[in-house]
Amino acid sequence: MGLSVFAALTFAIIYRVTVNFTDLPYSTELHKPGTDKFLRTNGFIQEQLDQVLKLANVNTKSSVLSYRYHQILGTVVTADIYCASSNPQVKHIIESAVQKGSIGSLPVSSDGFEFYQLQEKAERCPPTEFQCLNGECVSTDLRCDGVNNCGDNSDESADHALCHPNSPSIVATRSEVDVRVGENIELSATIQDVTNDFQILWVYKDEVVAQGGLVVDSNQRLQAYQSGNEYYLRIVNAQVQDSGLYTAAIAHTGLNTTVNVRVVPSQNNFPIENHCPAGHKPCSSGHCISEDLFCDGKPDCPDGDDEEYCSGIVISWIFSNKFVYCYLEEIFSDTTCREDEFKCETSALCLKKDARCNGHEECPDGSDEAGCSFSAVHNSLHNHISQPTVQCPDGSLPEYSLYVLILLHNRY
Repeated sequence: MGLSVFAALTFAIIYRVTVNFTDLPYSTELHKPGTDKFLRTNGFIQEQLDQVLKLANVNTKSSVLSYRYHQILGTVVTADIYCASSNPQVKHIIESAVQKGSIGSLPVSSDGFEFYQLQEKAERCPPTEFQCLNGECVSTDLRCDGVNNCGDNSDESADHALCHPNSPSIVATRSEVDVRVGENIELSATIQDVTNDFQILWVYKDEVVAQGGLVVDSNQRLQAYQSGNEYYLRIVNAQVQDSGLYTAAIAHTGLNTTVNVRVVPSQNNFPIENHCPAGHKPCSSGHCISEDLFCDGKPDCPDGDDEEYCSGIVISWIFSNKFVYCYLEEIFSDTTCREDEFKCETSALCLKKDARCNGHEECPDGSDEAGCSFSAVHNSLHNHISQPTVQCPDGSLPEYSLYVLILLHNRY
């Protein structure tokens, strides 16, 4: 079970630490949230931090935020340490471990080490309420409404309540997610203009199931992580009872975004629809990103698949009968065939003119046999079956072998 949104947060104090893990191999996979390597490495580092922090004699949990590579230092990791209350022993224990050269079983260096506290005091108010500077709790709906509801006017303050034009925002990557039983549910939300002392919560059925990159629910199938201003919640091996509304919220602000999740039995044949908005395309993970981000040289999808197949050519093998074609299908280009050729209607394939009406559908759409009379078909059967004249990418002609057809097409 998670924590009720009507109760104060269990982990109210956050310490942020940056450590140089000298023997931790750096990989580009560590820049791809949700990948196996990312999650395994997160779990191992968090385990080492939590093991050391047991000496603090206080309830703490850690969550890795990011990895970066430094040419001199190596792999540098930033993590948050969540505590129920402020405890100076946390800083002392981490600093001591770094000075001694290891956190758990992982060697570390003091080079680049940073430690600071994000939240100076614990919030007494539940996430659904705004905490005034004087300690009073008011509904988040009263924040920045032009009325002094706190008594000290802190609910209308630009600094404390963030009442200014560039106010915080949180937006779900997808508003609806459909999966089948046994698949993974992938949820994410992006925040803007949010200061470090505001916490991001994932809420399901009025219970906080994740806080930042930390799972606070007993459900072992939940995974929470973050990268920059992106917050993720994954439910592995989805079950029908996982269906419902999931809310990503900025605690104590009233700002939130919801995702409607629908899980259906695996034998159900309903179509899983693409809910990406106009101008966006789905990653293999289901996340939607702008079409402009595909093949821009920078991985934006959680699995980095927006940068796959960007060289322009993908080779597929399709089996045919006794002859082979190697052709380039260009989705958005006009193909000009030679005078002794004709072009298939819905592809860029050029064929010899004597391939028309020969009784064999050689165009992918069958347009070479469309509208043919019986006599034309009968006469052309005596002609030699033509082969396409398009060369392969290396300049060679395809081998005329049995049962093979090479299909080249552009991915856009």
